[in-house]
Amino acid sequence: RPKTGFGGPLRSWVQTSWKEKLRDTLYNKNSYLHQWMDPKAIHQLYESTMSGKIDGSYSLVSLYCMEQWGQKFLKAKL
Repeated sequence: RPKTGFGGPLRSWVQTSWKEKLRDTLYNKNSYLHQWMDPKAIHQLYESTMSGKIDGSYSLVSLYCMEQWGQKFLKAKL
């Protein structure tokens, strides 16, 4: 059979060990994300994921990575 990708336990990490890191980053009022996107929508995604209503794990990690990118590369240009 053909090769298949290997996925990490991202959903589990988001609900446990990354939960506080994601919250602190996504709720930071100085976040680059808040300049690019609606903070209420970001917070709703986080809360809905943590409550189990939806699985937005991959989206939350993507948002976290975008914020980290902004802090590293955009802050350097200021």
